[in-house]
Amino acid sequence: MLFKSKSSKIKMLNPEDIFADPRGLHAERLEFPLRRKKIIGLYAFIGLALGILFLRAGYLQIIKGKEFTVLANNNQSHLTKIQPKRGIIYDRNMQALVQNKQSLSSNEPSKRYYFFGKTLAHVLGYTGKISQKELEKCKNCSMLDYTGKAGLEMIYEIELRGKHGIKQDQINAKGQVKKSFIKIPEIDGKNLILHLDLELQKKLYQELESQAIKLKIKKAAGVIINPKNGGVLAMASLPSYDNNLFSQGILKKDYQDLINNNNKPLFNRVISGEYPPGSTIKPVIASAALQEEIIDPMRFINDNGYIKIANPYDPGVIYTFSEIRAHHRINMPWAIANSCNVYFYTISGGYKDIKGLGIKNIKKYAEYFGLNNFLGIDLPGETNGLIPDKSWKKRVKSENWYIGDTYNSGIGQGDITATPLQVAMYTSVIANNGTLYQPQILNKIVDNNKLSTDLTEKIIRKNFIDLENLKIIQDGMEKINQVGFGLKLQDLPITVAGKTGTSQFGNENKTHAWFTSYAPAEKPEIVITILMEQGGFGSSGALPVAKNIYKWYFSNKE
Repeated sequence: MLFKSKSSKIKMLNPEDIFADPRGLHAERLEFPLRRKKIIGLYAFIGLALGILFLRAGYLQIIKGKEFTVLANNNQSHLTKIQPKRGIIYDRNMQALVQNKQSLSSNEPSKRYYFFGKTLAHVLGYTGKISQKELEKCKNCSMLDYTGKAGLEMIYEIELRGKHGIKQDQINAKGQVKKSFIKIPEIDGKNLILHLDLELQKKLYQELESQAIKLKIKKAAGVIINPKNGGVLAMASLPSYDNNLFSQGILKKDYQDLINNNNKPLFNRVISGEYPPGSTIKPVIASAALQEEIIDPMRFINDNGYIKIANPYDPGVIYTFSEIRAHHRINMPWAIANSCNVYFYTISGGYKDIKGLGIKNIKKYAEYFGLNNFLGIDLPGETNGLIPDKSWKKRVKSENWYIGDTYNSGIGQGDITATPLQVAMYTSVIANNGTLYQPQILNKIVDNNKLSTDLTEKIIRKNFIDLENLKIIQDGMEKINQVGFGLKLQDLPITVAGKTGTSQFGNENKTHAWFTSYAPAEKPEIVITILMEQGGFGSSGALPVAKNIYKWYFSNKE
């Protein structure tokens, strides 16, 4: 029997099929062919990215190449500021008053050294490290800079400072400087030439100091003016201070000692001190009376040593205004020379048949002469003094104005105040026949090319008093040589015209001593005004200082 075997189909299995989940038989294939669109998109993306990179590389290399070259070079160099030399300040005869003490490095500022310390401290001032506020205002300054903090150093900071330069150092891989060159040259500060005369300044300071010791006082002020242009020839205030303490870096203890000193050594009394001018104001009052035709200058009035005024609201109340002694019959020139209070009460507030100026006119003419105003001197800290009037008294004191207030104003007492500079400048008006100049310390500015800029004199006001009236005032001031302590002026080689003042202050009968004057009387060259605080009488406290200066000045004049 033949057997026929049935053929059976054997299905071949892949190894992974052994473990395949029957439920996933339709999903066992992981590879799918990419579509054509996706391939094109991929190549487009790659091409775009390469294009962007290519364009960026071109931009950096071609367009920004120079800029990055500079930056790369800067990585190999170092830029530093070059400090300019601060300008030097000279007196009128080209005597240097200050020098720069150079530092070891060109990018560090020099420090100032003041040759004459206390003698010129209030004029020159000092320098110190720049403040944050100053730095914000100054585009060309750095944190290392020193700037003017007081005096001329402060007022003429821009002229003296100069401009920084730039130095570039080439650095090698070891950080060593290979070479240096000036990229931007520095511009040194300009030099200042003053009206001030150094020798006269030293004499003024010396005489003030000597007289203060003699009078056993600490505070005084003096100023010397050229009446022809308002130039300040000398200025000193006591007590003073050493401005080198500040410029070299002041110690905290030294600074505290200065600001806590009751005598205020940092205070410039010449321009900031306000004092009753006393009888030094009488030439101003006399000028006003002549200009307003209040009195004939040759008319004699009778001075019994006092005047009595009835209270207009209560005639039974009598006020007496007196002085030290009676002068009997006296006219204007001799009233100025003898400082007769009764005469000036009369022409100021009126008496009997003489009407008097009244406070309105007193204030008007006082302001013409520079009182109650800033004169504009080139120093910081100037004050303007005070000429009181009815509205001021009502506003400040809540009081009415009385005839006694006018009388007091007419002799420089009461609430009236002036600075020594103001007294000197109205004395200059009388000396130069009627011109009020703006006081000026700086005369010339000289730049690095030796080009000089002269500062022209500035006139505040002129011709407000007739010349014939000024001649009367000048005559009265010249007559000081014939009365009292003024007789001591007769041994000078020239004739001095002047006016003493003894101004009361406080409630203890204390007095300031004043003397304001000019010489030679016939052709004035200098005006000297001296104030000795609590110095007693003007004739004995202040006049001797001026006399010694006149004697020295005209004896040493070439």
